[in-house]
Amino acid sequence: MKTRVNLYTQDFVKKKEVLSLLQMVYVWAALLVLTVLGYSYYQWQLTSARAEQQASANQLQRQQAELEQLNQRVSEHLPSKRLQQELTYKKAELAAKQKLLGAVLGREQLKNNGFAAVLTDLAKLNDKDIRLTQFAIEQGNVSLSGIAYANDAVPRWVKSFKQSETLAGQEFSLLKVSRDENEELSFQLIANTVKEAKQ
Repeated sequence: MKTRVNLYTQDFVKKKEVLSLLQMVYVWAALLVLTVLGYSYYQWQLTSARAEQQASANQLQRQQAELEQLNQRVSEHLPSKRLQQELTYKKAELAAKQKLLGAVLGREQLKNNGFAAVLTDLAKLNDKDIRLTQFAIEQGNVSLSGIAYANDAVPRWVKSFKQSETLAGQEFSLLKVSRDENEELSFQLIANTVKEAKQ
């Protein structure tokens, strides 16, 4: 009678690797390339915004210099209807340029900070009775929508904004409160001008 002993146990069976070393290198290389591309795109956007801001600032300086020259000409000569009309036109043009520069500066700040600062502060001001479903930002104005689980939750939450760097002093032009079909208390805090951005 023969007896066989199997010395080739499961311990010697080669286990299949999920990812080989070469595959892991490819994955890390792809992640590195994506990171570099993302950073390069962000830098390109930032450079474009700064160039636009500088161009607007230079144009504003030229307009201010022209306005000063016109003011000097008006003060040195007898009032002229043509000069007065030109001065009025230049003042209106300067006001428009200043408004444009303000918009560019606001967009530059938004690109630098993004929504990250606002989201960080909203996370810090988390309230157990508030569930934020939507927010919007336009030129520094913030609008918020969500669900409140207590009647006093929204006023209490808004009062806590004074502890926030980005939301302190934020004013809302309208507060809408309503019950939805599930009897949940929905609210909207609306600023003057908003640009919607869902979470």
